[in-house]
Amino acid sequence: MQRHLHNHHSSQLKSTAPVKKTLKGQTTLTNAFASQLSQSSVRATAITRDISVFIAADMRPFSVVENLGFRRLLHKLEPKYTIPSHAHFTRTVVPNLYKESKAKVLQTLKEAESIAITTDGWTSRVPTHGREGALGAEAEVTEPASKKTALEDLLGDSFSTEPEQSNRGIEREIELYRREASIPLSSCPLKWWRENCSLLAKAYLSIPATSVPSERVFSTAGDIVTAQRSQLLRENIDMLIFLKKNMTIS
Repeated sequence: MQRHLHNHHSSQLKSTAPVKKTLKGQTTLTNAFASQLSQSSVRATAITRDISVFIAADMRPFSVVENLGFRRLLHKLEPKYTIPSHAHFTRTVVPNLYKESKAKVLQTLKEAESIAITTDGWTSRVPTHGREGALGAEAEVTEPASKKTALEDLLGDSFSTEPEQSNRGIEREIELYRREASIPLSSCPLKWWRENCSLLAKAYLSIPATSVPSERVFSTAGDIVTAQRSQLLRENIDMLIFLKKNMTIS
């Protein structure tokens, strides 16, 4: 029937075609899906925050939000989302993420029963040579100090070539330990340890001092401050290093 009307009565078919009416103020489906997300909406706020997490966790430059490939990817995933400017991430989004992560770290420290802090330090071995004075007079030149070997740096003043004197206090402690009565085989050694040595273990067998975490922070800083990112501000560098080492991604 539809084909017959189309072939032999096309003029009448066009005249009787239904006319679509749109109510005043009604939004069409095309316009509804084409409208952009508000920057204050829940969806847009979540996407913006995740972009800042991506920048901090993967040590990406702030300018990544201006890269053509990155913007094309976001448009493909969410066409209604508008990426904020580079300055918005630098001045607002990443600082807010830093404050959030810092508050979590402070809360964890308050709730911790005990903590271990490690650090690292070094001394410059660059010799100081004399310099000419303001009037051209040559200043006194001092000979550079001889470099220490690795063993001298490690042992320092604790090493001596003189024969050691017997330490009576240590010998007495060893003798008392050897005289201590052994517990029966039916007793629990863990219970004895908890009742007799647990406090000493917490005091003297704590986490050993190490510079590995500090060295890793320096390595992270070297990965963030590169030749392509030499214009980073000092406060931005501090925030990015802190976020990289302390931010938790759920």
